[in-house]
Amino acid sequence: MKKMFLLLLLVQGIISAGFSQSSEEEFKPSGKAVIKVFTNWHQGFGGDSEMDYAEYSGFELTRGVIGYEHQFSPRLKSKVIVDMDNPKSGKLTEVAYLRNAYIAYKDDRLDAVFGILGMKQFKTQENYWGYRYIYKSAMDEYKFNNSVDAGLYLKYKLLDWLAADMAITNGEGAKSQQDTEGKYRMGYGLEVEPIDGLSFRTYYDYFYAPDATEDIVNENQDMISFFLGYEKDNYRLGVEYDMLKNYKFNLNDDRDIFSAYGSLLFKEKFQAFLRYDKLMAENALASENVAIAGMEWAVVKGVKISPNFRYKSFQDTAQPDAKYFYLNFEYKF
Repeated sequence: MKKMFLLLLLVQGIISAGFSQSSEEEFKPSGKAVIKVFTNWHQGFGGDSEMDYAEYSGFELTRGVIGYEHQFSPRLKSKVIVDMDNPKSGKLTEVAYLRNAYIAYKDDRLDAVFGILGMKQFKTQENYWGYRYIYKSAMDEYKFNNSVDAGLYLKYKLLDWLAADMAITNGEGAKSQQDTEGKYRMGYGLEVEPIDGLSFRTYYDYFYAPDATEDIVNENQDMISFFLGYEKDNYRLGVEYDMLKNYKFNLNDDRDIFSAYGSLLFKEKFQAFLRYDKLMAENALASENVAIAGMEWAVVKGVKISPNFRYKSFQDTAQPDAKYFYLNFEYKF
């Protein structure tokens, strides 16, 4: 009850602050539609008698987003987004769910979001990678954390170059309700920007395991992440190292990610990019290396096309290396 009271008090304070403006300040509320689509054509090549990747080919719609964003005041806004993604079931049927349904407050120091929100713990990395429609950021791709969840996010700018943030969420993601045990997922981050273009971020996350049963013994899960990025007018670089203990509450199923990526704007509207991921796990079947190289053409505002190659190798030698060519599209308005 005490936690609920404090949470309600905090949300009320955020909303009140968003509406309390100077009488001299004139603001006209406004809104806009949000529509985004990720689609691709892909072709595998190579393979052997066990797995012929040359047969891995087709057109694919991986994500469709539609929603609305409304600005109530200069500091207070709300967004509702319905996301339709592909559950990889081999069918064209998409699964629709509320990806965003939140109210957010932002001023010079404080950033607060309450509701169903995109998780911020790997947002910095995602921005430096820059090609979400082609490939997810590392922690999202390898399921170290949910990309969306229900809860509260707070970020406070302590100094011009230093910010701290925290998140308390259900932990089950946007497609599931909070479990009956009421165990939350807690995360704490620190971001340092000592000079223009240079960013360092560290993040710690703790998730209480569900109660054990007669057949299953669960262990609490915790994660720590380190990221370093640098960005200038025509290029950006990022490198991260992420460690997760007790993946999906399984004792001693510890996993690590090393991910490095960079892009170069070599001509107006054209970028080249590279990325390398290494997933290391106690279970050899889960360990893999991924390399991606490609180009992006920003055709017009809101439309991007990317031809790219992907190479995947596995620690499990029974799995042959995989090679693919992708033609990815993003359009949004």
